[in-house]
Amino acid sequence: MGSNMFISLLVCSLAGQKQMIRLTSGSVAHEIYGREEAEVEEQFYCNYGLNPQYRGELEKGEMKVTGVGPDGEARLIELPDNRFFIGTLFVPQLSSTLDNPHQLIVAYLKAAFEFQSERLGRRDDR
Repeated sequence: MGSNMFISLLVCSLAGQKQMIRLTSGSVAHEIYGREEAEVEEQFYCNYGLNPQYRGELEKGEMKVTGVGPDGEARLIELPDNRFFIGTLFVPQLSSTLDNPHQLIVAYLKAAFEFQSERLGRRDDR
């Protein structure tokens, strides 16, 4: 892969690894996790990620890196003013169970339900 790619091959594969992620305090993701501390451990299954050369360009706009790995590498991005726009390099469903669903999955489902309820509400007003 050339270095001119926005998404690039990671220096080291994260497939099958767990890694600590430091969340930006006050970010949407930090609020979803509902923890005072800003670190979470997550399971990965990826070989690609944000090319560090483009992180500055990405963050000039509305999209923000709000979760980073041990060496400051982007692991979670979000559009804070969007109803729900969170992208992760980790795989939340790997640690989610019926009895203990992952916080990001629950937040996504709540956002989808609220969106659908609003849409149906608008249709009823016609």
